[in-house]
Amino acid sequence: MNRHRGIAGLLLIALLAGLLAGCAASGVNTPAEPSPAEAQLVTQEPAPNTPAVTPPADIVARVNGQPIGRQEFERQVARFEAAMIGQGHDFSGEAGKELDQQIRRQVLEAMIDEMLIAQAAQAAGVTVTDEVIQQRIQNDIAAVGSEEAFRAWLTQNGMTMEEYQAMTRSTIITEEMVRRLANTLPQTMPQVHVRQILVATEAEAQALRQQLEAGADFAELARAHSLDESTRGQGGDLGFVPLGEGVLLPAVEEAVKGLSAGQIAGPIASPYGYYLVQVVEAVSEREVPAEVRQGLTQAHFQKWIEELRSKAQIERFLEAQ
Repeated sequence: MNRHRGIAGLLLIALLAGLLAGCAASGVNTPAEPSPAEAQLVTQEPAPNTPAVTPPADIVARVNGQPIGRQEFERQVARFEAAMIGQGHDFSGEAGKELDQQIRRQVLEAMIDEMLIAQAAQAAGVTVTDEVIQQRIQNDIAAVGSEEAFRAWLTQNGMTMEEYQAMTRSTIITEEMVRRLANTLPQTMPQVHVRQILVATEAEAQALRQQLEAGADFAELARAHSLDESTRGQGGDLGFVPLGEGVLLPAVEEAVKGLSAGQIAGPIASPYGYYLVQVVEAVSEREVPAEVRQGLTQAHFQKWIEELRSKAQIERFLEAQ
């Protein structure tokens, strides 16, 4: 069932992951990777210039004049909070009240993103027929084994068939917009193959730099000292990463730009600590691996969403009600 959640559901799961998960330290800006839509559609903070108007009772926002209904909003909030309660979160007391308010704001922003995507898709001529939706739903039913099991899943998640159909439509639309965006990305890019060592202090990084200059093996030092668990076992090896696409942390990319094979940059200060980075190989053009391409697609999709927001007229009525 997870593969075919609607965009609102995808956004809420991405939101849940953001609330519950910690940050992994790495020299690479690596987004979560369930799917392009799920991983990168991060909810935005409300813009400060929301018009001050008398709020209609039955809507919580308008996006380019199109309303977001209060009833659907409340159902989304209820489903999301039920999922969090299932994860052991407590909504009692002042802390619970604050968490509830945070969720309500972020669910609203997720629904705004959903509407912006739908509007952009309509302007681009993207349509989804009822036959396509029904075929997707039939695939979902087959995936869980029977229509009875499927309807039990709907009930468990507080969802009607009509809501699931709407979510399925949104999912298919979003998949098409992601596919179109992915097709605009080049197949090859300038890339650099790097290794990294992450330590807590600049003094420790300087000491390791001196060992490297004296002939120590970078990979061995990374295995012994690096705090980055995702690359430590591989001797700090990040593999090839594209340049100019925000995959590397900005300070790291700036430091390694122009270095030749074997050269080392650092210490490089970052929010996670201090990096030493070794260039293994630099190439002017190389095919982008599928997993890196997925991350680039996610990043470009998020940028596209932000551009839609910057051009849209978004009226929020939640705080006033």
